[in-house]
Amino acid sequence: MPAKGDGKGGVACTALGFPQAEEGHLFIREEGMASSKESRRQEVAKDHKIVLPNPMYGDWEKAIVENRKNLTQEETKKMKIRALSEGKIEE
Repeated sequence: MPAKGDGKGGVACTALGFPQAEEGHLFIREEGMASSKESRRQEVAKDHKIVLPNPMYGDWEKAIVENRKNLTQEETKKMKIRALSEGKIEE
């Protein structure tokens, strides 16, 4: 994804201690863009997925393997890889 901004954002973020704050990792609102972050989120979502399990509630791995208990390790691995690569879980 191309970097956005005036070229100063990376310098400012690096000074704050963010290690990957080069322009290539930033997607900063440009002049004339809406103040809402939604358009930037949608652009990022085209190529990237973020998975955040909630360790305090439920068992997220069971959902990925469709609550099947008698799967081999290889079957479990394939289902997890498929869920991560396709970005969805079978319903």
